[in-house]
Amino acid sequence: MLIFDTMKKISLIVLGLGILVTSCQSEYGERMNKALQLKKEYQKVHIHLQNSKNPNLITQLSEIKKEIRFHATVSGNEQLFLKEIWNN
Repeated sequence: MLIFDTMKKISLIVLGLGILVTSCQSEYGERMNKALQLKKEYQKVHIHLQNSKNPNLITQLSEIKKEIRFHATVSGNEQLFLKEIWNN
């Protein structure tokens, strides 16, 4: 009976850890997808800036970078996240 209770507890712990890991990976993936969309927007604005020299675009680029950094911070692994974003 004691072995059964111990195995039951271990199974619950493993299940809980599995759910936690899946949840974290899902959150990281969602943040990554949003940041990749922001990177595309950043690249478009950067091209427009080169062509127009509009100072408002510089502000827009800065805001996009801040939002990407926010997603990186929330992801839990800021350095890896930013490396993945800017090296893609």
